Amino acid sequence: MPDTYHTIQQMVSRLGLWKFAIFTDPLYGKMKLAAYVDADVYVLPSRYETFPTTILEAYACGKPVIASNIGGLKDMVIDRETGLLFQTGNAKDLARKILHALTYPEDITHTGYRAYRFVE
Repeated sequence: MPDTYHTIQQMVSRLGLWKFAIFTDPLYGKMKLAAYVDADVYVLPSRYETFPTTILEAYACGKPVIASNIGGLKDMVIDRETGLLFQTGNAKDLARKILHALTYPEDITHTGYRAYRFVE
């Protein structure tokens, strides 16, 4: 079975969403901040996390988070308030959440505002 990263890339390709997605290597400093600011949503499809500071960084930039419903993620992402949670390892559920974010940008804007207020 392919890993989740490649499965997500394949789904993005199949759904014709490449113009909406950017897959990067790790980013640091100003490049990382610029990526948060330019993004519509931050996606964290981890299979294991304890306390990822990247969620707080995304929130501080007013970006909602789409994340796996595991460990510390399910405690930091308030589903439908500061982001969306998806079933861990379920690429189709993740794709549905991303598609929702792209289809309803006004919802994501309000969610991003609530995320900013949460970290504030």
